Amino acid sequence: MLNLSLRALTLAVKYAFVLTLAIFLPPEQVGLYGLITVTVFYSIYFVGLEFYTFSTRDLVARPRSEWSRLLSSQMFFFCLMYVLVLPASCVLFWLGMLPWSVMASFVVLVVLEHLSTELMRLLIAIEKPLLATLIIFVKQALWAVCFTLAMWLNPDFRNISDLLLFWITGALASILIGVGPLWKLDWKGAFAKLDWRWIKTGVIIAIPLLVSSVAVRSLFTFDRYALRP
Repeated sequence: MLNLSLRALTLAVKYAFVLTLAIFLPPEQVGLYGLITVTVFYSIYFVGLEFYTFSTRDLVARPRSEWSRLLSSQMFFFCLMYVLVLPASCVLFWLGMLPWSVMASFVVLVVLEHLSTELMRLLIAIEKPLLATLIIFVKQALWAVCFTLAMWLNPDFRNISDLLLFWITGALASILIGVGPLWKLDWKGAFAKLDWRWIKTGVIIAIPLLVSSVAVRSLFTFDRYALRP
Protein backbone atom coordinates (compact mmCIF):
# COMPACT_ATOMS: atom_id res chain seq x y z
CA MET A 1 0.00 0.00 0.00
CA LEU A 2 2.87 2.36 0.75
CA ASN A 3 4.40 1.62 -2.63
CA LEU A 4 1.11 2.28 -4.41
CA SER A 5 0.50 5.43 -2.38
CA LEU A 6 3.91 6.86 -3.29
CA ARG A 7 3.25 6.15 -6.97
CA ALA A 8 -0.13 7.87 -6.84
CA LEU A 9 1.28 10.82 -4.91
CA THR A 10 4.08 11.21 -7.46
CA LEU A 11 1.60 11.38 -10.34
CA ALA A 12 -0.57 13.87 -8.46
CA VAL A 13 2.39 16.13 -7.68
CA LYS A 14 3.62 16.04 -11.29
CA TYR A 15 0.18 17.12 -12.52
CA ALA A 16 -0.20 19.84 -9.90
CA PHE A 17 3.35 21.10 -10.52
CA VAL A 18 2.59 21.98 -14.14
CA LEU A 19 -0.44 23.99 -13.00
CA THR A 20 1.68 25.70 -10.37
CA LEU A 21 4.30 26.69 -12.93
CA ALA A 22 1.56 28.23 -15.06
CA ILE A 23 0.66 30.45 -12.11
CA PHE A 24 4.14 31.54 -11.00
CA LEU A 25 6.17 31.56 -14.25
CA PRO A 26 5.62 33.39 -17.55
CA PRO A 27 4.30 31.21 -20.40
CA GLU A 28 7.61 31.18 -22.31
CA GLN A 29 9.45 29.71 -19.29
CA VAL A 30 6.76 27.09 -18.77
CA GLY A 31 7.15 26.14 -22.42
CA LEU A 32 10.92 26.04 -22.07
CA TYR A 33 10.61 23.72 -19.07
CA GLY A 34 8.43 21.39 -21.12
CA LEU A 35 10.92 21.42 -23.97
CA ILE A 36 13.86 20.72 -21.65
CA THR A 37 11.93 17.86 -20.02
CA VAL A 38 11.19 16.20 -23.34
CA THR A 39 14.77 16.64 -24.56
CA VAL A 40 16.27 15.23 -21.37
CA PHE A 41 14.17 12.10 -21.55
CA TYR A 42 14.78 11.68 -25.27
CA SER A 43 18.51 11.91 -24.58
CA ILE A 44 18.19 9.24 -21.89
CA TYR A 45 16.86 6.85 -24.52
CA PHE A 46 19.98 7.30 -26.64
CA VAL A 47 22.39 7.31 -23.70
CA GLY A 48 20.90 4.16 -22.19
CA LEU A 49 20.18 2.61 -25.61
CA GLU A 50 17.47 0.54 -23.84
CA PHE A 51 20.37 -1.66 -22.71
CA TYR A 52 18.50 -2.44 -19.49
CA THR A 53 16.07 -4.63 -21.43
CA PHE A 54 18.93 -7.08 -21.84
CA SER A 55 21.11 -6.44 -18.79
CA THR A 56 18.40 -6.58 -16.11
CA ARG A 57 17.03 -9.91 -17.28
CA ASP A 58 20.52 -11.34 -17.67
CA LEU A 59 21.61 -10.19 -14.20
CA VAL A 60 18.58 -11.72 -12.51
CA ALA A 61 19.45 -15.10 -14.00
CA ARG A 62 23.03 -14.96 -12.67
CA PRO A 63 24.45 -15.35 -9.14
CA ARG A 64 25.10 -12.10 -7.26
CA SER A 65 28.83 -12.85 -7.33
CA GLU A 66 28.88 -12.01 -11.06
CA TRP A 67 26.91 -8.79 -10.82
CA SER A 68 29.75 -6.41 -10.01
CA ARG A 69 31.78 -7.55 -13.02
CA LEU A 70 28.87 -7.10 -15.42
CA LEU A 71 27.73 -3.84 -13.85
CA SER A 72 31.22 -2.41 -14.23
CA SER A 73 31.08 -3.30 -17.94
CA GLN A 74 27.66 -1.66 -18.17
CA MET A 75 28.93 1.51 -16.46
CA PHE A 76 31.84 1.74 -18.88
CA PHE A 77 29.41 1.33 -21.78
CA PHE A 78 27.26 4.16 -20.43
CA CYS A 79 30.32 6.41 -20.07
CA LEU A 80 31.09 5.74 -23.72
CA MET A 81 27.52 6.65 -24.67
CA TYR A 82 27.80 9.90 -22.68
CA VAL A 83 30.85 10.84 -24.73
CA LEU A 84 28.97 10.15 -27.96
CA VAL A 85 25.47 11.45 -27.21
CA LEU A 86 26.03 14.55 -25.07
CA PRO A 87 28.24 16.38 -27.62
CA ALA A 88 25.77 15.43 -30.36
CA SER A 89 22.94 17.02 -28.35
CA CYS A 90 24.67 20.38 -28.79
CA VAL A 91 23.03 20.48 -32.22
CA LEU A 92 19.78 21.43 -30.47
CA PHE A 93 21.48 24.50 -29.02
CA TRP A 94 23.14 25.46 -32.29
CA LEU A 95 19.77 25.24 -34.05
CA GLY A 96 18.23 27.50 -31.42
CA MET A 97 15.79 24.89 -30.11
CA LEU A 98 17.21 25.34 -26.62
CA PRO A 99 19.03 28.41 -25.20
CA TRP A 100 22.73 28.10 -24.43
CA SER A 101 22.06 29.37 -20.91
CA VAL A 102 20.60 25.99 -19.89
CA MET A 103 23.19 23.78 -21.59
CA ALA A 104 25.23 22.98 -18.46
CA SER A 105 22.10 22.12 -16.48
CA PHE A 106 20.83 20.03 -19.38
CA VAL A 107 24.00 17.92 -19.54
CA VAL A 108 24.00 17.34 -15.77
CA LEU A 109 20.32 16.41 -15.83
CA VAL A 110 20.77 13.86 -18.60
CA VAL A 111 23.53 12.10 -16.66
CA LEU A 112 21.77 12.19 -13.28
CA GLU A 113 18.34 11.24 -14.60
CA HIS A 114 19.81 8.35 -16.55
CA LEU A 115 21.81 7.03 -13.59
CA SER A 116 18.79 7.38 -11.33
CA THR A 117 16.59 5.50 -13.79
CA GLU A 118 19.10 2.67 -14.19
CA LEU A 119 19.49 2.46 -10.41
CA MET A 120 15.73 2.23 -9.99
CA ARG A 121 15.60 -0.68 -12.45
CA LEU A 122 18.40 -2.50 -10.62
CA LEU A 123 16.63 -2.09 -7.30
CA ILE A 124 13.53 -3.71 -8.76
CA ALA A 125 15.72 -6.54 -10.03
CA ILE A 126 17.15 -7.18 -6.55
CA GLU A 127 13.63 -7.17 -5.09
CA LYS A 128 13.63 -3.74 -3.45
CA PRO A 129 10.58 -2.19 -5.14
CA LEU A 130 9.76 0.17 -2.27
CA LEU A 131 13.20 1.77 -2.43
CA ALA A 132 12.84 2.01 -6.22
CA THR A 133 9.52 3.81 -5.78
CA LEU A 134 11.10 6.14 -3.23
CA ILE A 135 13.72 7.08 -5.84
CA ILE A 136 10.95 7.91 -8.31
CA PHE A 137 9.17 10.03 -5.70
CA VAL A 138 12.31 11.98 -4.79
CA LYS A 139 13.44 12.70 -8.35
CA GLN A 140 10.01 13.47 -9.79
CA ALA A 141 7.88 14.86 -6.97
CA LEU A 142 9.74 15.89 -3.81
CA TRP A 143 11.93 18.49 -5.49
CA ALA A 144 8.86 19.88 -7.27
CA VAL A 145 7.08 20.36 -3.93
CA CYS A 146 10.15 22.10 -2.50
CA PHE A 147 10.44 24.37 -5.53
CA THR A 148 6.76 25.27 -5.37
CA LEU A 149 7.13 26.29 -1.74
CA ALA A 150 10.24 28.30 -2.62
CA MET A 151 8.39 30.18 -5.38
CA TRP A 152 5.47 30.87 -3.05
CA LEU A 153 7.66 32.15 -0.21
CA ASN A 154 10.22 34.05 -2.30
CA PRO A 155 9.48 35.49 -5.77
CA ASP A 156 13.21 35.49 -6.57
CA PHE A 157 12.96 31.73 -7.18
CA ARG A 158 10.46 32.19 -9.99
CA ASN A 159 12.83 31.48 -12.89
CA ILE A 160 13.97 28.55 -14.99
CA SER A 161 17.52 28.52 -13.61
CA ASP A 162 16.40 27.84 -10.04
CA LEU A 163 13.88 25.29 -11.28
CA LEU A 164 16.65 23.33 -12.99
CA LEU A 165 18.82 23.59 -9.88
CA PHE A 166 16.05 22.06 -7.74
CA TRP A 167 15.57 19.35 -10.38
CA ILE A 168 19.29 18.52 -10.35
CA THR A 169 19.26 18.36 -6.55
CA GLY A 170 16.29 15.98 -6.60
CA ALA A 171 17.91 13.67 -9.14
CA LEU A 172 21.19 13.61 -7.21
CA ALA A 173 19.39 12.95 -3.91
CA SER A 174 17.54 10.00 -5.45
CA ILE A 175 20.85 8.42 -6.48
CA LEU A 176 22.37 8.88 -3.03
CA ILE A 177 19.29 7.34 -1.41
CA GLY A 178 19.18 4.27 -3.64
CA VAL A 179 22.83 3.40 -4.17
CA GLY A 180 23.26 1.69 -0.77
CA PRO A 181 22.33 -1.88 -1.79
CA LEU A 182 24.87 -1.85 -4.62
CA TRP A 183 27.74 -1.13 -2.21
CA LYS A 184 27.11 -4.56 -0.69
CA LEU A 185 28.27 -6.27 -3.89
CA ASP A 186 31.85 -7.48 -4.13
CA TRP A 187 33.53 -4.83 -6.30
CA LYS A 188 37.08 -6.11 -5.80
CA GLY A 189 38.63 -6.57 -9.25
CA ALA A 190 35.32 -5.80 -10.97
CA PHE A 191 36.90 -3.19 -13.25
CA ALA A 192 39.95 -5.27 -14.09
CA LYS A 193 38.46 -6.78 -17.25
CA LEU A 194 35.46 -5.57 -19.20
CA ASP A 195 33.12 -8.06 -20.83
CA TRP A 196 32.88 -6.67 -24.36
CA ARG A 197 31.06 -9.73 -25.65
CA TRP A 198 28.31 -9.20 -23.08
CA ILE A 199 28.04 -5.53 -24.07
CA LYS A 200 27.89 -6.40 -27.78
CA THR A 201 25.14 -8.97 -27.20
CA GLY A 202 23.12 -6.44 -25.20
CA VAL A 203 23.46 -3.71 -27.83
CA ILE A 204 22.28 -6.02 -30.62
CA ILE A 205 19.21 -6.95 -28.60
CA ALA A 206 18.49 -3.40 -27.39
CA ILE A 207 18.68 -1.42 -30.65
CA PRO A 208 15.36 -2.64 -32.15
CA LEU A 209 13.67 -1.88 -28.82
CA LEU A 210 15.24 1.60 -28.83
CA VAL A 211 13.80 2.34 -32.26
CA SER A 212 10.32 1.26 -31.21
CA SER A 213 10.48 3.19 -27.90
CA VAL A 214 11.58 6.43 -29.58
CA ALA A 215 8.92 6.02 -32.29
CA VAL A 216 6.14 5.61 -29.73
CA ARG A 217 7.42 8.45 -27.56
CA SER A 218 7.58 10.75 -30.59
CA LEU A 219 3.83 10.44 -31.12
CA PHE A 220 3.21 12.17 -27.79
CA THR A 221 6.05 14.70 -27.69
CA PHE A 222 6.73 15.88 -31.24
CA ASP A 223 4.38 18.82 -30.71
CA ARG A 224 6.78 20.29 -28.10
CA TYR A 225 9.31 20.94 -30.88
CA ALA A 226 6.88 21.65 -33.70
CA LEU A 227 5.01 24.34 -31.74
CA ARG A 228 7.96 25.95 -29.94
CA PRO A 229 8.19 29.78 -30.20
